[in-house]
Amino acid sequence: MTDLVDRIKPFFRDHVHAGRSLLFLEEIDSTNLLCLRTKGLLERQGLVVTASRQTGGIGRMGRRWEQGTLEHLFCSFVLHPGDKIKNIPTITLLTGLSVYRTIKALGVPDISIKWPNDILISGRKVSGILCQSRRLNEKVVVVAGIGVNVDGDSRQFSDSLHKKAITLSEQGISTSPQSLLERITLELEQILLRAYAGKISGLIEEWVDCSLCIGKKIRFLRNGVYRFGEIVSVDDLGALIVKEEGGSISRVVSGEIDHEYS
Repeated sequence: MTDLVDRIKPFFRDHVHAGRSLLFLEEIDSTNLLCLRTKGLLERQGLVVTASRQTGGIGRMGRRWEQGTLEHLFCSFVLHPGDKIKNIPTITLLTGLSVYRTIKALGVPDISIKWPNDILISGRKVSGILCQSRRLNEKVVVVAGIGVNVDGDSRQFSDSLHKKAITLSEQGISTSPQSLLERITLELEQILLRAYAGKISGLIEEWVDCSLCIGKKIRFLRNGVYRFGEIVSVDDLGALIVKEEGGSISRVVSGEIDHEYS
């Protein structure tokens, strides 16, 4: 652990929340898991950990994040929200918004966000976000992991992902994981500064405008009963507001969804 901490370098020195310092690794099982199991990393507010390769990347609901065979971005931000934002789904949305802004600014067309944590190009996944938390010294630390498919085409992934995944290269975008990380870090810092200053509602409105979820049908499980409804909004804590078939309004979190919209 001491060796890892000693390898941390300054990144954006003037940042408060995201990317104040950087730890680069050639290979690791998962940047998220490394942060979560290493106290010395969790203590470093604003640290971002990135790796050239991940051998055990993880996605939402315990799924495996497939890394591909070429250059892609794998990184995790160590965030100390304190009592500003206690709800991890909110941080997931804000992190996703930083990735969306970054990719859109590169000139990529037909980009959207799929609730709660995927960035899509023409309906195919180019990026995923996974936020996890750990209590440290009576405070909650959030590790926001980001994966972006950068180089090559979808044939480098397994057969099951050929039609579901997409890369920036396939859209004619030439960039590097390092350049992408710098751009995302700048966006995330500005977004978190706004959110912690009490301006989160405007950010959620921006997220909704970029999202595919409004008007989509979902099935969710509550108290052992399947319910069906249409997504009408997203609240400031990152939950879906759903109008059920009978007309009642429900607040739905990701763990309750049985069938995702498509």
